[in-house]
Amino acid sequence: MRFCALVFLFACTQLGQVPDDASLVEIQKSRQYDAVRGIFVNQDRGVIERWRSKRGRWSTFTRWFFKPDGVVPKNKMPEGDPALEKFRTADGKLKAIWVGHSTILLNIDGNIVMFDPVFSDAASPFPFMVRRYQQPAVKLADLPPIDYIFISHDHYDHLDQGTIKHFAQSPTHFFVPLGVGSHLRYWGVPPARITELDWWDERSEAGLRVVATPSQHWSGRLPGRRNRTLWASWVVVGKRQRVFFSGDTGYSTHLKEIGDAWGPFDVAFLDSGQYNEKWAGSHILPRYFVQAFRDVQAKLYFPIHWAMFNISVHPWHEPAEHLKREADAGRITLVTPKLGELVTVGETRASQAWWRQH
Repeated sequence: MRFCALVFLFACTQLGQVPDDASLVEIQKSRQYDAVRGIFVNQDRGVIERWRSKRGRWSTFTRWFFKPDGVVPKNKMPEGDPALEKFRTADGKLKAIWVGHSTILLNIDGNIVMFDPVFSDAASPFPFMVRRYQQPAVKLADLPPIDYIFISHDHYDHLDQGTIKHFAQSPTHFFVPLGVGSHLRYWGVPPARITELDWWDERSEAGLRVVATPSQHWSGRLPGRRNRTLWASWVVVGKRQRVFFSGDTGYSTHLKEIGDAWGPFDVAFLDSGQYNEKWAGSHILPRYFVQAFRDVQAKLYFPIHWAMFNISVHPWHEPAEHLKREADAGRITLVTPKLGELVTVGETRASQAWWRQH
């Protein structure tokens, strides 16, 4: 009984906190906010609802309990050398480390940045659900001091209570979409270290230009609390380089709008996994990988949202295999590093197919 109570308490804190009345004053000014329904909406206002209606009553049940073979690796995935001392060096080079799923560690102009950091064992309110394939290749305790953390939205595989609490009393500053700050404050992050932005809002920090840009997705950590907070992609511009981080998104016209407004990008971290034909409104399907890359006007395709959590039902390596074929055909310039491997953007580097052995 005591164990059950602890699990329940853990799950309750994992739910976070929806925006309070004070936050709603700012939220209601957003063009993305539907005041009648009290929720945020996409540019195509009904896109998620249309695709969700195609899922069928049993889609969620079958997804979790009747997954086919091949959706997780049979063996431990290989890990690369993060070379953290080299990574930290402020030498004018843009450097990135893929920690797994959508977690990216970035050095831009000497600023150490993380996108969607998730280091816990599970991406769910309960520790026995949606467990990661293996432990992070870079441990929380080994990370260099983080200047800025960017959160794309509040789903469990992008906003992790345990990780946020780790940084709560550090000097790290958080950039989040509108409403997401309510979760961070609930978990102990001081309000002064949280910047909440609407789509196309800009800020300047330590020589960086930060822009919250659109994505096509949805939010919520509990079915009854959907879309109370905004979702976003991120543009970060330094003195020499600029990057785009898509977060979770379906393919739509917003990608070209971002490319036209802020491209070309030295690297685009693009949603490239855990998709499903029935989720086309909220995740990029393989048939749109090349067009998404071209729309945002990126020089390098760096796939994210794959190879760490089993959320969909496609073979775990399918996204990378599809992207490798596109790269071999000359349609994209691709980098597929091992987990934890240091990538210096702009240096000649052939895309690896390490997943074929696993």
